[in-house]
Amino acid sequence: VIEPSAGTNDVLEVHLHEATPRSESLAPLSLRRTVRKGHEDREFPQAVVSRLCEPLERRFVYVPRATSQARRVAEWTLEANRQQTWRDDAQRELGAWLRFDDRAAREARDGLSTAGMEITGVAGWYVRHFMKPEDALTDSFRARAVASVEALVQQGAGWILVLGDGTSRAGLIETGRRFQRMGLRARACGVGIHPMTQVLEEEPWRSAIAGEFGLAEPPQFILRAGFVDPYPPPVSLRRPVPAFVERD
Repeated sequence: VIEPSAGTNDVLEVHLHEATPRSESLAPLSLRRTVRKGHEDREFPQAVVSRLCEPLERRFVYVPRATSQARRVAEWTLEANRQQTWRDDAQRELGAWLRFDDRAAREARDGLSTAGMEITGVAGWYVRHFMKPEDALTDSFRARAVASVEALVQQGAGWILVLGDGTSRAGLIETGRRFQRMGLRARACGVGIHPMTQVLEEEPWRSAIAGEFGLAEPPQFILRAGFVDPYPPPVSLRRPVPAFVERD
């Protein structure tokens, strides 16, 4: 049982109880991943929308790519990325999560590896051998990042806005649970999802997005989504269970 912590510093508490094992396969947990590239442009039929968003309990907005609102989300996402990319504090934070070389990725088992960012081939080899996290502050890195986003926001079936209570720990945890359940459905549907949340982090777009869709408050996730064929295998280095467990 996972529940929000009553303490002031801990985020949540995990309580272990004996229970009858469930029959579901855990394989989908190891197969899901973020898919940045290769999203097809065809929009989702209603059956796929319903299957994807069923775990969200109607707390979502699907924005088909052909709509003016989808074009606006794409434009705002690009502009929010551009603004954030040229903020030094944001780039320093990004640099702290970059795992350019294989050794750093294996040791940390988190952050953004070249495989996770889908930088492959000669470009991937160059990045792994010659680039450092501090390069995130260079003009050339920033320009390439913005150009990449400009290409990506044009791809996909549209956008999914995930709604949820953003004012409490319990609300944030529950929204995260819904998002994770949706991620498993997406893999089963052959749908790639790519969180692009800069609109929610930068003004004036953070305030504008709620009004654009008539929401009482900003969504908690903004996802670019689209069919991908073939669906790529997972690449993230996952931490073993003992890394999350502290024993008395």
